[in-house]
Amino acid sequence: MKTHFLLALVIPLLTHPSWGNVTLPAIISDHMVLTKTAKVPIWGKADPGEGVTVTFNGQSVKSSAGGDGKWTVTLNLKDSGAGPFEMTVEGKNKLTLADVVVGEVWVGSGQSNMEMALKNTNDAAQEIARSANPMLRQFLVKRNATQEPQDDVEGGWVAADPTTSGEFSAVGYYFAKNLQNELNVPVGLIHTSWGGSPSEAWTSVPAIDSVPDLKASRERLWNAINEYDGKKKTFVKAMETWIRENAREDKPVANEATYAGENVPTEGWTKVTLPGLVTAKGLPEAGAVWLRKEIDIPSKKGTIFRLSLPIDGFDRVYWNGELLKETTYRDFPSAGYVRIYGPYDLPMSKVREGRNVLAIRLYQPAGPARFTAVPRAGQTSLEGEWLARTEYGFP
Repeated sequence: MKTHFLLALVIPLLTHPSWGNVTLPAIISDHMVLTKTAKVPIWGKADPGEGVTVTFNGQSVKSSAGGDGKWTVTLNLKDSGAGPFEMTVEGKNKLTLADVVVGEVWVGSGQSNMEMALKNTNDAAQEIARSANPMLRQFLVKRNATQEPQDDVEGGWVAADPTTSGEFSAVGYYFAKNLQNELNVPVGLIHTSWGGSPSEAWTSVPAIDSVPDLKASRERLWNAINEYDGKKKTFVKAMETWIRENAREDKPVANEATYAGENVPTEGWTKVTLPGLVTAKGLPEAGAVWLRKEIDIPSKKGTIFRLSLPIDGFDRVYWNGELLKETTYRDFPSAGYVRIYGPYDLPMSKVREGRNVLAIRLYQPAGPARFTAVPRAGQTSLEGEWLARTEYGFP
């Protein structure tokens, strides 16, 4: 859907712990793209009754904050050029936004097909290398699940270039690129998607409750969420009791570097194929099993390197011999975080060009762990052959 009324569709107003200064929501910021249309709202907060003036590309529009501190003005950008321009918002204080452009703005939303990053697509390296385009921009909305509408989101506008475009929605990027070639205007993407999310998650509560069956489903879900913390504590206690009564306590080796180190001899290690169950001849179904994979990183780009390890199980993850994170039955699964996607974001300083070693220790008290989808290291697929070794096994 083309968003000529884009900014009215995005989560509207900023909640601020104290007023006094004019404030703006995250999406109204440096490098933003505005829609080339007659009614473009700009909004924020100030003291009740405070006058606010928004100046942009020759227009100066005034408003004042209501009793709730909210204010809105409307710009006419129907005949505006592309820019870039500067915007000022002035009340008791003055805010200046730089590098604002005018063109097309589209929302990219949905599930994993919209969420897939450009860096994970075919020919990604070549496309990213030639992606420098200051007039193609994305606002990535940080994912957040709540039961109530929120006043603001976390995120920021970035222009496409080889250090940023890998994180763009691939569908959004190619759509915006084609649209820009056709219309020759700046194009902004608001990337708000969440893989595996149902349509109900994107629907207002009043709309859902207008359908009796959907209302009953929502009430069951909200009750489950509200009961989660108590049930999780019950589960942890029950799991601890089960482990103790069945002699399934974890008993890790004193020196895990003998398995997790960068230069561990791999004679006697068993080949396993992932994704899927971590099983092979000679590996126990329950106990502790190590996995290793050498990964070649041809070049370092960007500031963040993401490991995607969709493990259904309890694990300790090591990168080049360093422990990144441990997940136990005490914190798995956690409400509000889908552990099964298992992303680990590393600063690029921890990544080497060339050989890197990923090691994973799987504690399996009740059965084999499972990789539910293809694991990845940056743009590199880790599907296929890994090495595995038993630390110890349970009967």
